[in-house]
Amino acid sequence: MVALPARASRSRELPLSEPRTCYLPSYWIALVHVGWGDLDRAFAWLERANRKRSTWLA
Repeated sequence: MVALPARASRSRELPLSEPRTCYLPSYWIALVHVGWGDLDRAFAWLERANRKRSTWLA
């Protein structure tokens, strides 16, 4: 996933913390935060993925 500079501010409006109807692996959410340059939140989501024993970390 790549956020173009013109759309970067809008892409940060994604409701990642709101309840959702489909499952998104924590690893994928971490990748979004890496793309935004927010490494602290990315590592927080990777830690969550590790606690859940996500197969995406293998």
